[in-house]
Amino acid sequence: MQSVKAGAGPTDRAIVPQPLRVDFVRPLARTLAIAAAALAVVDFVAGSVLYVTDGAIPRVIWAAAYALWAYREWRRPRPALLALLVTAAATTAVLSLLTVVWDLPFDWYDQYTAYGILLAVAVATAVLDRRPLWLRVAVWAGPALWALAYGSLIGQPTENVFDWVIVTAATVFLLHFMVERLSDAANAAARAQAEVTELHRALARCSQVLLEDASEDALDVALAALLEATAADCAYVDRTIHDGEVPGWEIVAAAYSDAITEDVSWMKGSYADLPTMLAAHQAGRVCEMRREALTGKEREMYERGGVEMEVSVPVFVDGVWRGCLSLVYNRSARRRTDLEVDMLIQAAALVSAYWRRQDDRRRLEELVRSKDELVASVSHELRTPLTAVVGLAEEMAASAMDFDRETLAELASVVAEQSRELAHLVEDLLVAARVESGGLTVQATDFDLRSEAESVVASLGLDVAVVGPEAMVRADPLRCRQIIRNLLTNASRYGGSNIEIRIVDGAGQVSLSVVDDGDGVPEEDAERIFDAYVRGHEAVAPGSVGIGLAVSRNLAHLMGGALEYLRRDGLTEFRLSLPGVEAPSAEAAAPSALDRV
Repeated sequence: MQSVKAGAGPTDRAIVPQPLRVDFVRPLARTLAIAAAALAVVDFVAGSVLYVTDGAIPRVIWAAAYALWAYREWRRPRPALLALLVTAAATTAVLSLLTVVWDLPFDWYDQYTAYGILLAVAVATAVLDRRPLWLRVAVWAGPALWALAYGSLIGQPTENVFDWVIVTAATVFLLHFMVERLSDAANAAARAQAEVTELHRALARCSQVLLEDASEDALDVALAALLEATAADCAYVDRTIHDGEVPGWEIVAAAYSDAITEDVSWMKGSYADLPTMLAAHQAGRVCEMRREALTGKEREMYERGGVEMEVSVPVFVDGVWRGCLSLVYNRSARRRTDLEVDMLIQAAALVSAYWRRQDDRRRLEELVRSKDELVASVSHELRTPLTAVVGLAEEMAASAMDFDRETLAELASVVAEQSRELAHLVEDLLVAARVESGGLTVQATDFDLRSEAESVVASLGLDVAVVGPEAMVRADPLRCRQIIRNLLTNASRYGGSNIEIRIVDGAGQVSLSVVDDGDGVPEEDAERIFDAYVRGHEAVAPGSVGIGLAVSRNLAHLMGGALEYLRRDGLTEFRLSLPGVEAPSAEAAAPSALDRV
């Protein structure tokens, strides 16, 4: 297993990223510049063109200077908006009060303009990234104190002043609260959208890697992409090991953040130690293991590994639980999100497709290899009898006059025998092809199975005893002879020196067994020998097609019977079972020769 470090580049994770926020600061700095410039123009026109105000030049100069300052801050990457707002509020409040207390050579803004500026500044502070306590107090108390001082200085009745103070404080509070909440909501939406975008990018990367890359490193690359898009500290894929009563796991690919190192103690283990996760995975559910909620050995394992939480999704391939995809969180401050779980589920589906594609590729490679072996085996099997038939036929045609009658009869017998073997092989291949295409049918009739077995033994010229009573079955006699012939051929090639056929007539079922005293096949190959093109005795006959037993079992199933391999008492037995019919009872057979071996 290979593991990778997420963010292994020199700049990755080197700088702690700032919390994502919507950029309200630069647009607000631009707005302040525009508003200050507009005030400068209005004051200039009102005082110097229309002559409707006195002492406008100081206000024009201040507004123009403030506009230039705000413009400069707007052009900076991170404007100093707090200084702009505090300056505007302080200048407006102080100078508006001074114009009431002292007779200044110029008039500052009237109470309505000053009041509007203070409210606008108080509301604008709600979009700042950082709002210290003193600023929060100043935002709410400043305009109210200004209203109290200004109203008192201009001689308004006390009740009017207090009404103005209360309305000012309430207005600032409500507007500031609403803008702050809207700002926070916009920032939360921006963070969620950024997270969704990052997760989608990670899924796209996983999809590209797992669906296009067939190498073993594809899982490592995909896990690194997932880890970069989440708050997890480790992402891994394990495969399920079904070698005992309780399955186990083995990690086959993993990616780690810079915060942790690879822990070999988690590379392999048994689900007996994690019953909660086992139950969830077997049920096909997402499993969330929080250390604080665990007890017993499960909690000890997570405490030993320093794991705060693990989210795991089972991976199924064609309905079989093949493994799981997990995110591990080692730092309690970093918690998973629902979006991460959704991404994990989709990524698990991609892992399933990746494994299925690997299975299909292996099956295709095996199919191609089997095809090549089949062509070679069939060529070998056909060449042997064809060589004998063609060679002997040419010899007989060229030197017929030189052979006596007995020699010609012997040569003709060999030609006939090889021709029958060739015909049998071709028939098996044709039957196998028709079975795979679903075009094979059987013609069931009632006949004596013992008579058919004796007929096959005679046609093959084998010294094989047929032991058992006459037994009527309902099947296809042609296909039964083909099965018996294949079983006898298999026994004579690969079995022992003593072969016999045993027939047992049971209640409603008749069985025919071809028994020999050979070594048989390994226990793990007991079922594989019935697969097409699988040979159980490679060393004995490496050129064999390996199709006879597969054809025989398929024919037995088509006739409502079965064909099985048994190994007991030192004997090898292939048992054909067929539906029986009522028939005259026969005397029980004498003890067989193999029973006395």
